[in-house]
Amino acid sequence: MEDLWDAYPRSTAEEIRARTCPRGRQRRPRKPSCLLLRYDRNMTGLLEEALRRVESLSPEEQDAIASQIIETLEDEEAWARRFRENPSILRALAREALEEHRRGETRPLDELLG
Repeated sequence: MEDLWDAYPRSTAEEIRARTCPRGRQRRPRKPSCLLLRYDRNMTGLLEEALRRVESLSPEEQDAIASQIIETLEDEEAWARRFRENPSILRALAREALEEHRRGETRPLDELLG
């Protein structure tokens, strides 16, 4: 099997391994942090930390978290698609929210999360 790191120039692969892979695992890109975090050019630090922490969980817990992430992303994509296909839906929801606010039926988000 071809090493997944071979797609990178040597210096880039070594730098990524040093930042993402625990010692002794440099040639094992199947571990989630080694495989996924090699794409960290667009990944935030918070997401990197979350994935490192998830890696220590059991396979079942990792799958549960992965399912939640995928479900959330798919839900966001579905809403974006609906609004793109029919912008009047978003305008109607915005009007409804403004009317609720004018009637005093809303509360500040900080108060709700407080």
